[in-house]
Amino acid sequence: MSGIAHLYSGVNRSHYQPRSHAEDIDPLDPQQRQGLIAVSCIAAVSLLATFSLLCFLTYRFIFWKKYHRRPLGHNHYVVLVYNLALADAQQCLGFMVSLRWLDKEAVHASDPFCFLQGVWLQIGDPMSGLFVLAIAIYTALRVMGDYHISHRLFVTVIVSLWVFGILLFIIPIAVLGRWAWLPAVAWCWIAPGQLALWVWTHYFWIFLTQFVTLLLYIALFMQIRRRIAECTNLGGRRNSLRNMHRVASYMVVYPIIYTILTVPLAAGRMASLAGHTPSMTYFCVSGTLMTLSGLCDTVLYTLARRQSVLDSERRGSSNLTSDLLGSAEGGLGNGYVGRTSRGGEVMVQSDFDEDIRY
Repeated sequence: MSGIAHLYSGVNRSHYQPRSHAEDIDPLDPQQRQGLIAVSCIAAVSLLATFSLLCFLTYRFIFWKKYHRRPLGHNHYVVLVYNLALADAQQCLGFMVSLRWLDKEAVHASDPFCFLQGVWLQIGDPMSGLFVLAIAIYTALRVMGDYHISHRLFVTVIVSLWVFGILLFIIPIAVLGRWAWLPAVAWCWIAPGQLALWVWTHYFWIFLTQFVTLLLYIALFMQIRRRIAECTNLGGRRNSLRNMHRVASYMVVYPIIYTILTVPLAAGRMASLAGHTPSMTYFCVSGTLMTLSGLCDTVLYTLARRQSVLDSERRGSSNLTSDLLGSAEGGLGNGYVGRTSRGGEVMVQSDFDEDIRY
């Protein structure tokens, strides 16, 4: 591990002497060292998973003609997952900087990697949440509101989210300058004691995502169950409804994963502000959980996509699952949910009705 950390650092010990700072952690205590080893290992696994997903989707975006009749970039759900993976990857990179601290056996505020770690974590954490929220809103609009989002509006939203993410890390730098990111617990982040910056540039958006997505998915499941209950003459559409219920189940796992993995660290930070600082072990375990986000999101997308492909091959028709997951014979993200006149039966239509070759 030490050898890998030394390669990652890119700075020779004999030529680099960091300036001391009041917030420096030097040396790391045994708990911090063990915690950083766990965080770094999980971050490496998550980064490998998200990088693999990004490579796969990038390949499909570029060579879409081999597999689709329309550009895969028009599949809004796939684009949202791609951006979620980008945010997860930045979070993983941020935690992997901990290899530097293991190699140096200290965390120095003057180290350029401290600044880099702060930026990556400041972007990755809230942006992961915002794209989870975007997936929740997108799913709710499609299933509950029968609303089709134009591609131009969709692109505008994606760009706006990333611009907002850039502002989230620029604001602390504008307020605090060079020392915006300082050692905190066992890694670098916003300088300790900066309550307003902690809340409004980071944790507010994490808690907002958790709250809104849970509300949306509760309403989503109630809507789906109500539609299924209202259908008196399902006939051959029963499988379509079941499939819609299944894809909604996959969608609800995203906020559940995000909430479970981010609440511990966020709660620990808030407790610290209230004067009840949790133990070092608590923070290290919480950080390890947070780094699992990329791996869990990748596994979820892989499982959901595979299930959609198999179901679609058996049915040979378009449905909401293929539209949302972008992997079946249905559309490429421009479909919408509609109701027929037969007893409120739910039917799913798509602007792109095409075969996708695997």
